[in-house]
Amino acid sequence: MKKKYTLSIADMEINVITEAPQESVEYIVGVLDRKIREISLKSKKCTKSEAAVLCALDFCADKIELKDRIEALEDELNESKESIDHLNEKLELIQKNSERLERDRSRLEVENSRLRAMLDDVRAGKSFREEIPATNKTEPEIVAPVGDVYVASELEQREGDASDDGTKNQTKKTANRNRVGSMFDLLTFTDV
Repeated sequence: MKKKYTLSIADMEINVITEAPQESVEYIVGVLDRKIREISLKSKKCTKSEAAVLCALDFCADKIELKDRIEALEDELNESKESIDHLNEKLELIQKNSERLERDRSRLEVENSRLRAMLDDVRAGKSFREEIPATNKTEPEIVAPVGDVYVASELEQREGDASDDGTKNQTKKTANRNRVGSMFDLLTFTDV
């Protein structure tokens, strides 16, 4: 609700109507009165009207400067929001990769445990072909210790097809030739 106030600024009375509360009006009047009196004291030739105009110019300049600063800060805020959105997208990708890597790590831990058990069985002289079922039909089954790795299905097929001793000896020679140096080299000489 609008109220009417009679204000005294630099010994000049003025009537105003405003919705602002009385405390705000009194604060503004105090600031304006001090500024006009300050300008009048610095320049003895300046009238109170001229001091009021100079005060108005000073406050307008401050207002324009603050408006420009607010616009610059709003631009920075918008750039920051865009940057935050971009960083949030990156964070989401990193989280997805982290989840995938955690699943892979868990899977590899299980596989590592399985391979350690197989290695322990081999060291103990047990055949692990019977104990551990093949998990993937497309992967060849490894049936020899690390130093003598070869593809079991290929060897079994050759041994099954061989009907006489001469052919079996030839198959064993081929199997020996197909052995590779480490557990990770699954290519055989005939594959190359």
